[in-house]
Amino acid sequence: MKRIGVLALQGAVSEHLSQIDHLGHQPIAVTKPDQLAHIDALILPGGESTTIYHLLETRGFMPVVTQWLKQQRPVFATCAGMIILSRFSASQLEAKVVRNGFGRQIASFETKVTLQLGNGERTVPAVFIRAPYYETVGPDVQIMARYDDKIVAIETTHLIACAFHPELTPDTQLLAYFIDTKVSALS
Repeated sequence: MKRIGVLALQGAVSEHLSQIDHLGHQPIAVTKPDQLAHIDALILPGGESTTIYHLLETRGFMPVVTQWLKQQRPVFATCAGMIILSRFSASQLEAKVVRNGFGRQIASFETKVTLQLGNGERTVPAVFIRAPYYETVGPDVQIMARYDDKIVAIETTHLIACAFHPELTPDTQLLAYFIDTKVSALS
């Protein structure tokens, strides 16, 4: 059983915690910087990226999240979490994010996305809410999914980031893949 922390400053925290529990792992709502020392992986949830970034700064999270990323510890970022991840140079993620790439709140939508999970493909439900997308990615970044010719999910050796909200659907395939390939692989 892995201890999966969800940054609990704003956003779809309870939904992530519920899915972690459903998969048989220990969900931890991360509200204090020192909690990062006691988890195996970190989820940066959706929400409002400017607000989350401000809370990271004012609540003392910046040094510990920077250290986490420098050590290439497992990270799963959704929507605003993807934007936050791109703002940390320590993430060493060679990718350019376009905020609100699919339009404003009123343009939010649900669809299906085909993900490249390891050697296979899986179609999953995807909820896009003021979603960003990756305009470009570097050579060490694997594209997991595109929607409307835009890059909406990526992975590296230690992280997965997606523009949509898998936690707002009952489908846990992407989270299970993250835990299996990025978290459990460390044991």
